[in-house]
Amino acid sequence: MGEFDKINFKKKFGQNFISDKNLINSIVKDSKITLDDVVVEIGVGAGTLTKCLAENAKKVIAFEIDEELKPLLEEKFKDNSNVSIIFEDFLNVDENLLEEYNIEQENKDSLI
Repeated sequence: MGEFDKINFKKKFGQNFISDKNLINSIVKDSKITLDDVVVEIGVGAGTLTKCLAENAKKVIAFEIDEELKPLLEEKFKDNSNVSIIFEDFLNVDENLLEEYNIEQENKDSLI
């Protein structure tokens, strides 16, 4: 049983999770993320891209709208101190929350 078998995909969120490891590696490589970067990811899904981002970035701040994914993602990232997952709609996030995480474009932060 794979990790996607446990997920109830929601059409209203347009969920389409990436599972191809070659594609994930290509996205991370092409984004030129370094261990000095803070990455903001919108739409964590099953966390497959998030996991690769965490291995290549200083910090990953990820937003996920689907609260039903919370148990899966909390378990998956319990040992990743450089990953913060915020269960909110990124389009409705208060600007103060972004400041709390020191997300600034002049710091070469990447938005994925």
